[in-house]
Amino acid sequence: MAEDSGLIHALGARVLRQAAHESAAWREFPDFAGVAVNVSTRQLAQPDELTALVRQVTAAEGIGAGFISLEITESLLMEALGAAQHALDVLMELCVQLSLDDFGAGYSSLSYLRALRLDRVRIDRSLTMNIVDAPRDAAVADAIIHMGHALDLEVVGEGIETRGQATRLQALGCDVGQGFFFARPMSAEAFTALLRDPPDWLPRPVVRARARARAAKLG
Repeated sequence: MAEDSGLIHALGARVLRQAAHESAAWREFPDFAGVAVNVSTRQLAQPDELTALVRQVTAAEGIGAGFISLEITESLLMEALGAAQHALDVLMELCVQLSLDDFGAGYSSLSYLRALRLDRVRIDRSLTMNIVDAPRDAAVADAIIHMGHALDLEVVGEGIETRGQATRLQALGCDVGQGFFFARPMSAEAFTALLRDPPDWLPRPVVRARARARAAKLG
């Protein structure tokens, strides 16, 4: 509805401003690496407006653009690949972190990974939820992880709800994990407390040189 009515521009701007504001308060914590914000098709269709907004909110909060991560989905790219390429090129110059979200849920076109300037790829939860008991799912996840690393991309496993899933992805070399196993949605105050005393979810035997500090790093 927000997309159809055009309200997405005001809504997206509000979310981005809030993300930058929270990032300014959390940047003192060494484990904090930034806030991720989803971007809509309409926002990418106006790349100059989007980049101007990123510049504005980061300057207003006195933070680097690297504390903001923008996530785009495969379905969005299918709708506006040309606009997305231009927008991502400009945003990359600002040092904004760029992620391809829900990879594996749609067409999973490898041309997106080849053509677009990205920092990370996020494996869709449909490929991680059965990763312990389904060898084929594990094989696909393993292929995505190796492909992502070959392209110098950080790989994030989404939808992790159990220690078994997290451990399996760690063994496959996945860089970062996201899901209810680590934490459920929480208030800014609760997240501040988590940053002050982060739990040891999993052992961290080796940290890839490419990977940045994360609140829930897999190894």
